Amino acid sequence: MTQVQAWEAYDNWYQTDDRIQFVEEPSGLEALFRSRTRGPRAVTPGEWADAYLSSFAQLIGATLVTFDRHLARRAEPNSLLLE
Repeated sequence: MTQVQAWEAYDNWYQTDDRIQFVEEPSGLEALFRSRTRGPRAVTPGEWADAYLSSFAQLIGATLVTFDRHLARRAEPNSLLLE
């Protein structure tokens, strides 16, 4: 898909599926996110994104559904790995 096609597919999906909703960032997100990205070693962009997503899911009590094994491990026990 092109970028335009991807956005059109996303907009269509969001507008036609009542299960989709946006959630505000929960209180405490920044503190948990920071705790997962602090340390002596450099954090890769992928680890940075994983830390944010897993923190968000944990704080709202959601299950993070992913195809990414590393992300699923980081989000345990709040994750579901699809294979």
